[in-house]
Amino acid sequence: MGKLAETEKRFVIKCLAAYTPPTEVAATVMERFGKRITPSGILSYHPDKKQGAELSPRLRALFTRERRRFHKQLDDIPIAHVAYRLQALQDVLDTRSRNSAAVLKALTAARAECAVGTPRVNPRRERA
Repeated sequence: MGKLAETEKRFVIKCLAAYTPPTEVAATVMERFGKRITPSGILSYHPDKKQGAELSPRLRALFTRERRRFHKQLDDIPIAHVAYRLQALQDVLDTRSRNSAAVLKALTAARAECAVGTPRVNPRRERA
C-alpha cells in the first residue's frame, strides 16, 4: 500500500464526507488511481473516526466543508423530501390498484408509513 498523493487524499476525503463506505472508496481509489489501500487505511482520512485522529487541520477543514456542502445538496434531490417520496408511492399504489396486486399494495403502504416516520410493527416479526 503506497502513500496517497495530495489529489488522492482530497478525493478520499470528499468521498467520506459524502458517506461513501470505506470499501467502496478503496475500490474506487484502486480503479481510478491504481493505488491499493485497505478500507481501514481509508478510515485514517475520516476525522470523526479513531483512525483519523491524526488527520491534519487542513484536511479536517476540507472534510467539514465537503460534509456541509453534501448536506446542502440534499435539498436539491427530490427523493430526499418526504412529500416527493409519498407522491411517488401514491403513484405506484394507484397503478397497482388498477392491477389489484394486494400484497404489493400493502408493501407500498408500509413504505409510505416508513417515509412518514410511523412504521407499524409486524407482530409476526416481533415474536421471532
